[in-house]
Amino acid sequence: MRQRHLARLAALLVGAMGRAAFGDDHLGDEITEAECDLLFPFDCNDVCKELADCLLDGDVLDCWDELDDLTTCALPPLPPLPPPRLPPPPPLLVCQAGQHLAEGGGCHADHECGDDEIGGGDEDCEPCGEGKVPNQKKTACIYCQHGESARFPGQCEPACFHTATDKVAKAALLGVPAEPKERGASVYCLNESVEIASWALSTPDNACQVAYANRYAGPSCWGGGSKTDGCNLSRAHTHPFFSYPRDEGAMCHDREIVSKTVARDTNSDLRQFSGKDKQNARDAGVLGHLGLPPDEPEEGDPIPTERNTVMALRRSGLIEEI
Repeated sequence: MRQRHLARLAALLVGAMGRAAFGDDHLGDEITEAECDLLFPFDCNDVCKELADCLLDGDVLDCWDELDDLTTCALPPLPPLPPPRLPPPPPLLVCQAGQHLAEGGGCHADHECGDDEIGGGDEDCEPCGEGKVPNQKKTACIYCQHGESARFPGQCEPACFHTATDKVAKAALLGVPAEPKERGASVYCLNESVEIASWALSTPDNACQVAYANRYAGPSCWGGGSKTDGCNLSRAHTHPFFSYPRDEGAMCHDREIVSKTVARDTNSDLRQFSGKDKQNARDAGVLGHLGLPPDEPEEGDPIPTERNTVMALRRSGLIEEI
């Protein structure tokens, strides 16, 4: 049918052009209404008749628009073009648990960060640095008001806790000379700051005993005392260091320093928390800190002049060097 319409329209056009060339512009007999009904779709009848009317007027060159309209109407629409065939997308790469898709492709093992680092998973690990710890989601580092915990990396230290207490006690005890006497002081918290009281000293009649009171009478800081109004943290003290003959005649409880052997044995016994030290700390609900001189010198070596080791007694009974 499509070819038939095209052939008829071509014949009309050729005939019209031929007659126009010879001066014959009356072409109405080229197409009739009956032919419009017979040759063209029903919807194109009116358009075909408009062309026939135009041709009856004899002005062929003025009928090109009507002829174009009939051509457009008579030709059935072309079928739509099929959509372009695109290549299928590549399959989505899914990494198994514990891996992530790295830049550039491929699955890599997730980053596992330390307690004091942020990141992890598909993010590189970054250390927070001194005085800062990761937030709960490990996405940013936050500043610790009272410093970072030395015992628990990646956690902020509460006010007047282990790290700050150890720091103050250690600084005070390392400055004490290796003397034939004992001294002690209370370490306490006031306005959320760790302080140490003045030293109390032993008396000549017993170099191995010193009386010093807790700074506050209420509950210790570990037992719920007020860190603003004041509470106790630790009992810091030293033990004597005896040298014979320098300290001949000195008394340590009921033991008199009468020889080098007695001095050495006494010094050895004093390199640890005594049972009374532990009991006093338990009764007060506090920590204990003990400053020690170097080991006993060999024959001919100089006598130690200051403490170089600090031991901490925890409330659990654990003893550790700090």
